[in-house]
Amino acid sequence: MSITKAESLSFKKAVEAYRSLNEKEKADFLEKVVHPDVEELKKKQKDRERLFELIDEIAERNKDVPIEEIEADIEEAIRYARNKET
Repeated sequence: MSITKAESLSFKKAVEAYRSLNEKEKADFLEKVVHPDVEELKKKQKDRERLFELIDEIAERNKDVPIEEIEADIEEAIRYARNKET
């Protein structure tokens, strides 16, 4: 892959612009370059953390429930969902 003159000039301008930034601005700049949709990334991270919080809460609530009972409930839920689809 060859770099065109326009790409080379654009890169040089980007480097010059980056060098003129203070530390906070550099961090913000790099965050956007590495992952342009920072807000989406932050939302995904927050959603992932919430998912694991919910899993932990469910595990805590069910810590004294025999595994056989949990498996029976899961099988019943699967049967119900599959019958509902048809």
